[in-house]
Parts: sequence; structure tokens; C-alpha cells
Amino acid sequence: MQLKKIISLICLAGLLFAMGCASGLTMVAPRVEEITEGEKGMGDRINVVYMLEEEKGIYTLTRQPYCKETVEKIQVSRKRPRGFIIALCELPLYGLGAVDYLVAKIYANASEEEMGRLIGNSGKIIPCGEVEPAAHEEILLQFPDSERIKRLLTDNKATLQLEELLKEKGQDLQINVFVKKENNILYIKTIDKTFHF
Repeated sequence: MQLKKIISLICLAGLLFAMGCASGLTMVAPRVEEITEGEKGMGDRINVVYMLEEEKGIYTLTRQPYCKETVEKIQVSRKRPRGFIIALCELPLYGLGAVDYLVAKIYANASEEEMGRLIGNSGKIIPCGEVEPAAHEEILLQFPDSERIKRLLTDNKATLQLEELLKEKGQDLQINVFVKKENNILYIKTIDKTFHF
């Protein structure tokens, strides 16, 4: 009879000891620092992408500016919930394990402290601003078959006068279109003349 009482007392003591272990472990555990991401925004403009569009035989050059995407890096210090396994063991005991782990989670979330903020690049390039007409841009037309190169400028409405060139008879079946920007030459499009005969 005495042995049964001793075993019961040991079990009760173990039960009382186990109660609240997850929240207790969370409270005494060391803090951890981590970086979380905040709001995203637009950084410096780095380049533009040119597009040549054709409608009813009229070619219009447009440009879309692109920027670096910025992201806010937030350094936080907090406690992490501990004792998940112990909380699982407590579950059969009237669901006390769930309450214990919930308390641990609440305590961990309440312990969060912001250490500092920093704006950095996300590594992505995103469109910024609206597509706009590319007026007065220097255009290079390359004729691969005859190896000719012709220079043009887009007009005030960013259109290219290509009608005569497309009706030209000769060995050239394609025209490669480039935009010349300072020391860079950017490929835009290849126009197939066979569709304009």
C-alpha cells in the first residue's frame, strides 16, 4: 500500500514539474538576433528598356525606366519558443500542454525588441515610372545582307520614318534596329522586310 502511495506521489511530482516547462524554458533561454524584411520600395534608376512598336505601318519608339528594388532590413532580438516536445507530452493531461506552449509563444512574441533598421537592395530590378515616348533618340539601322548602316532620329512623337526603307528593293530582307546611347549600342528589334512587300 505504501509503495502505491510513493509511486503516486512521484507521478504527481513529475506532473507538477512538467507543467509549464515550455514557457519556463522559453523565459530562461538566451535571446536570439535575426533580420526580418520590412517595406519594399524603389531605389536609384539604373537603366531603361526600349521597345519599338508598329501600328498601321508607323513605328514608335518607347522607353520603360527600371530601378533597383529596395527593402527595409529590420534587426530584432527576441526569445524563441522552447519545449515543444514537452508540451506535446502534456497534451493528454487535459490539454495543459497546448496552454503551456501558447504561453511560451505569447512570451516569445512579447519579448521582441527592435535593434535597428537599414535600407538595402533586394537584388531585383523593377519597372519604375510610366512607359514614355522616346523622342529625339539616335537610331542605328543595320542591313545585314548589304552590310549598310543608316542613322536616324526619332521625331517629336518618337516615331521613325521607315516607309521608304521598307519599300526599297534590294538584297536586304531584314533591318536590325539599335538605339545609340553615349558609348552604348542597344539592340531593340529586327524588322522583317518581307512582311512589308
